[in-house]
Order: sequence, then structure tokens, then C-alpha cells
Amino acid sequence: MKDTRRGAETLELASESLLAINKCELQGKFKIWGLGSTTAKWWSKTEGKERRDMILDEIRNKEDSTRVQRAVQQPQQGQWTNCDTAIQRSLTWNDIWLMAPLCISFLIRSVYNLLPSNANLVRWGKKDDPKCLLCQGRLQSMY
Repeated sequence: MKDTRRGAETLELASESLLAINKCELQGKFKIWGLGSTTAKWWSKTEGKERRDMILDEIRNKEDSTRVQRAVQQPQQGQWTNCDTAIQRSLTWNDIWLMAPLCISFLIRSVYNLLPSNANLVRWGKKDDPKCLLCQGRLQSMY
């Protein structure tokens, strides 16, 4: 028997995006630039491929907004969005294979800033004050 869950989810996404498009058309398209400065596609005036493209664009916008919401709600899991802090290091599969499992775990946690530093302990609710007990400072790293 054929599994149709994926098709039902697709139809549901398409119907939700169609409702959002119709809602935008009813409310009017006022962008940040003001009235009449941009041209907007209207659902009632398009047909065929343009309608399909509008639905696909709306689905993409919805997925992007949920991705951004998830990254904002969960800052630790959202660290993948800023990879600027990661040190460039080339690892081969042979290196990973020869590493001890705890070393691999430490390496991954250090890249994604998941080590139990004072700031992370405060963020996770395990500690109240981010200050160091020895020096009363907030410095997290030595580099």
C-alpha cells in the first residue's frame, strides 16, 4: 500500500500558502518603501506557472521564517548559523577514526560552543552569575 502522508503534507502546505497569498491580496501589498514604489503580483491576476511560482515562494518564505524562529528560540542550537568563530581545521576521516570518542565529542562541543563555560552555564540555568570564582572576571577564553 502506498504511503500518502507526504502528499497530504504537501497539499496542506500548498493550501496554507494559498490562504496567506489571498490574505496579502485582501490586505494590500504595502512594503517598506511605501505605496506604488514596487510592483506586486496579485493572485487574482495571475494564472498557470505564475500561480505555482507564487505558492512555491510562499512555502519557501514560511520555511525560512520557521528556521529563523527556531534559531532565535534555541540559541545554542542556532550556533550553526554563525560559523565565523570556528577555527579552520582540516580533519580527514582517518584522523576522526583514530581519535578517542571523548576527543571527538570535545571537538564537536568546542566548535558549537557547547562546553560548560560560565556563560553557557548561566544560559542553561545551571548557574546564576557568569563571573569566575577565582578572578571575578567574565573572560571566557585565553586567545
